[in-house]
Amino acid sequence: MDRDDTGKKGSETLAKPVITQPAGVQLGNEIVIYTMIVLQDLLVEQLINPVTNFNQIIALAATMAALNTSIKPVQ
Repeated sequence: MDRDDTGKKGSETLAKPVITQPAGVQLGNEIVIYTMIVLQDLLVEQLINPVTNFNQIIALAATMAALNTSIKPVQ
């Protein structure tokens, strides 16, 4: 699943008249995954010069790890 697919799924979920609990969890997960993909792109850019960008690399990795813990199972 790439960035465009995740964005489309999120838009489709938001277009529904009522967001049920599983759909809300799914939407939250899709937002987290989309954010992680964007952060991954930023991380790749920072890895071009790892010595200079070491602190930014650590911060991006820590943010991605924190986001990973916020993904919830859909029941």
